[in-house]
Amino acid sequence: MNEGSGTQEGMGGLEEQLRERTALLTHAQQIAGVGSWVWYPHDNRNEWSPYARRIFGFSDDAAESGDPNLFFNAIHPDDRDEIVRHAWESFATGSRSSAEYRVVHPDGSTRWVRAQAEVECAADGDPLRVVGVVMDVTDRRRTELDLREKARFLERAHEVARLGSFSVDIARRQVHIARETARLLGIGSEPVERGIAEFRSQFVVDEPEQWAAQMEIAYRGGGPFSFEHRLRCVSGETIWARLHGSVELDEFGLPVRAVAIIQDVTEQRLLEEQFRQVQKLEAVGQLASGVAHDFNNLLLVIGGNAQLALATDDGAARTELTEILRAAGRAGELVRQLLAFSRADVCEPGALDLNCVVESVRRMLDRLLVENIEIRTELTDDDATVFADGGQLEQVLLNLAVNARDAMPDGGRLSIVTDADAESVTVRVSDTGVGMDEHTRERVFDPFFTTKPKGEGTGLGLSTVYGIVTKAGGRITVASAPGLGTTFTITLPHVAAEEEREIAPAPAAVDDGNGQRILLVEDDAMVRNVAAGMLGRAGYEIATAENGEDALRLFDEGNEYDLIVSDLIMPRMTGLQLTAALRARGHELPTVYTSGYAEAELAPDTELGESRFVAKPFSGEEVTAAVRDLLQRAA
Repeated sequence: MNEGSGTQEGMGGLEEQLRERTALLTHAQQIAGVGSWVWYPHDNRNEWSPYARRIFGFSDDAAESGDPNLFFNAIHPDDRDEIVRHAWESFATGSRSSAEYRVVHPDGSTRWVRAQAEVECAADGDPLRVVGVVMDVTDRRRTELDLREKARFLERAHEVARLGSFSVDIARRQVHIARETARLLGIGSEPVERGIAEFRSQFVVDEPEQWAAQMEIAYRGGGPFSFEHRLRCVSGETIWARLHGSVELDEFGLPVRAVAIIQDVTEQRLLEEQFRQVQKLEAVGQLASGVAHDFNNLLLVIGGNAQLALATDDGAARTELTEILRAAGRAGELVRQLLAFSRADVCEPGALDLNCVVESVRRMLDRLLVENIEIRTELTDDDATVFADGGQLEQVLLNLAVNARDAMPDGGRLSIVTDADAESVTVRVSDTGVGMDEHTRERVFDPFFTTKPKGEGTGLGLSTVYGIVTKAGGRITVASAPGLGTTFTITLPHVAAEEEREIAPAPAAVDDGNGQRILLVEDDAMVRNVAAGMLGRAGYEIATAENGEDALRLFDEGNEYDLIVSDLIMPRMTGLQLTAALRARGHELPTVYTSGYAEAELAPDTELGESRFVAKPFSGEEVTAAVRDLLQRAA
């Protein structure tokens, strides 16, 4: 009895130890996130640890049933066939197996698991059981997926930014070219390695030794480095690359590795070059404006004196005086081109039909171009109204037509085509001439640039075109290649067509002056004398003032005048300021304004009263016509 009791007590102790160890194993599996299971093939029964049940989403009742189909039914349908096949292959060969797959919980949620299993066999090789462990790897898989997505995003961002990277193993003299850099250079879509010398000879353009010197400076200095250099792609295309990198040093301060990002900045360099070209055009334009203003005054003196001399000449010098006037007129055209280019020319913009401008120019081209050039116009049926100066648009088309004529010495075809949509109106001027190379095309709008022989071109034609189009709020582009002709495309903003307005009849012509008193205000003595001679010969009584202050003093002394002729740009007081000062004193007089560049001064919202504008250099007929018109209106 005592012996039996001792045996029972011993068995009870072993069972208690087994329970403790089982509980300890279960707790350890829970801490490690690992579950275990056993399959007994002879009676086709499964056992599941508590944490394995939790991983697969089994209830205790389902797990304790031992149903082997419980496992296969839990596998995600998309993974089931592959896992079942893999499990049976491992069981048949007795090999250890490992797999990751998805399981579906009863609530429909999906988890990723990683399972490993091993077959235990008897001495005769008969399989006794299959023991496996399983881990929930859902969080790891999600992290990996997130990392892959971020890597794809970063790779795409690098591709869009044309940004790559490379590293240099200085000891091995090897360059590791990352995937995006390989794509950038046209090597392929996978990372590659090249020797430093091979990399320089194959990809570095323009003084590879300079690249080597820059990298050598970076190696010696350690730390960050940055520079730009041209690289040659496998296709032969060259790109500008900007490098930002850093050199790693070992414990002795010697360089061991350089890592750098490389960005394609070719488009940025092109934009910077275009910006510099625009700045150059604007600077030359400002210079041209200042020179043209002074030159206009000289031309007025030359032409005006020649005109006055012709009026009194007995015929001996008439031919010479006429030639002087003709030369002054041609010089005036050149000045107008300079002013149009510099955006300082006086113009009268308004709503106009671009098709009408083309038709007007078409009639002139019949006389301008030689017979072996075919002229073709194709005008849009849509509304083609733009806001610009008609005369200047005619000048644009004529300049482009002359260029086309010179590009077709053996004849060809000149085409002018218009098109319009809701936003813009386009005119394309094309020729079948010799075309332009890249160097000429890049400089075609530069002032004073010409491909014509010396003495046959001023180099201002296309600069003038550029200035007029830009001033009208448009843009102009050129497409050309040697032997393929040239097309200039002008795009202007589309505006609504103005309603037709009743035009008042022009006032009837009147005779020249009958002693009306005119105050001429002009700071240039030679211009003042010529203008006074023109007006005096027309029958007006002329008083002169050197500037606005002198003019005010004449009024303050009690002098009275019927009209003022005033320069707009004068020292100390402009023409508009003089008008405002006289108005403040109660003198409201009609005024003829003159200037060589007055667009900024004659802003649309300026209160001018009764006034006219005459651009310098003017003729006697032009200035007296303006005076007559204002005096008639004031009568």
